[in-house]
Amino acid sequence: MADLPQWIPNDDDDVVLGTTPVTNLEQADDILLLSTTARGLQRKMSGLFRWCGRNFMIINSVKSEVMVFGTRSTDMPQFRFGDEVVSVVDAQSYIGFKVSSKPRMLLSRHYDEKAEQARQVGLSICGLEALIGKMPVPHLLKLYQSLVDPHLTHGCEIILDTVANQLQKLERVQLAFLRRVLGVGERSIRVVLFTETGMLPIRIRRLLLAIDCVRYYVRLPRGHLAREAFERGYGTGRDGEGQLGSRLASCDFGAALLDVISGRPVGADKWLHTLLEDNELLYLLHGRKERVGSGEVRVVRRSLRGYLRIGNRDHRVALTKLLVANHTLRSVTGRWAGIPLNERWCRMCGQAEETPEHVLLECRGVAEVITQRQRVRQLLMNVLKPDDMERIRSVGSRGTDQLRILISIDKASVIVAPFAYKVMKTLRQVAS
Repeated sequence: MADLPQWIPNDDDDVVLGTTPVTNLEQADDILLLSTTARGLQRKMSGLFRWCGRNFMIINSVKSEVMVFGTRSTDMPQFRFGDEVVSVVDAQSYIGFKVSSKPRMLLSRHYDEKAEQARQVGLSICGLEALIGKMPVPHLLKLYQSLVDPHLTHGCEIILDTVANQLQKLERVQLAFLRRVLGVGERSIRVVLFTETGMLPIRIRRLLLAIDCVRYYVRLPRGHLAREAFERGYGTGRDGEGQLGSRLASCDFGAALLDVISGRPVGADKWLHTLLEDNELLYLLHGRKERVGSGEVRVVRRSLRGYLRIGNRDHRVALTKLLVANHTLRSVTGRWAGIPLNERWCRMCGQAEETPEHVLLECRGVAEVITQRQRVRQLLMNVLKPDDMERIRSVGSRGTDQLRILISIDKASVIVAPFAYKVMKTLRQVAS
């Protein structure tokens, strides 16, 4: 295609980036012609048509389309390749982007398309379980990162999420998939979907990638087309300063939550941790400390938790629901039903409020549960390290603190999860 510029010469109607006229773009077998006027575009179309004839090629006029951005004149001419008319459309896909020429809808269809593609891929991943059985959480998250996330983040380097309802289309897909992974309901608390899996909310991830791309653009030399397009689009150079900052500030999720210098979502992790700590329903996760490797025990704000690595899905989901307040115990269901706190009695013993820590560690209403609890305690004493046992003893008989420590120790959560499953099963039998 080295001789193509000879057939599409520069003229006064060209799009100019910096000092460089941009007449045409090529991506594989896709050709894009650019002009600021109808006459200028027709000249380029005629030049391309003649070039194809010179090189023994034919342009497919049926698959070719024209888009007009801005106000359309009433006397707009027909566009042609030779004698064949090329249709004028309002929307068209180009290198993966669904672009619209309608005002205020330039890339809104792109959000629709990518959200639907991500949803379909997510359903396909979940559908695999019907063929191969339930997959471990780490495998599902790896598939999410490899197959779903690319659709949810597509184009974020050039599209700042300044319209909330468009971003929400992507968020709904992410939330639905992560809830499916954890096995919790569609109205479960959102923050735990990220603090417990290690995933970032899609709005933060898109913004982080966008800022990283901005770093790349501003480091390019003057005259580089990507640098010139960036400055032209966001007004960061010759055309006036401040547009980029105002657009970032108008994002529904502020850039202040990101550590722009380090490129890590430090502020976002603090924000997620604050949301978790401020939610009284998530009290079992408050102040949770975990051993990092073989080193110190400290607060880890966001990571894939050890209890989510439990292989048996039924056991894992039973424990997860108790921890993230998505269970059917009266401490939660009574709240929604308006039952006073002093009337949410345990259905097994009738002597205390029905909470996760009570039914797992304290309730003595069912002999079978008491026997299973004794076995669990013996197993814990056999497998836990002395310093972990000391952590448990240090909180005395406080069931809430004991359960917090148990779920923070991987070896302990593997033992507690099947016990939680059996207790909840027993409770359902008693309640029925």
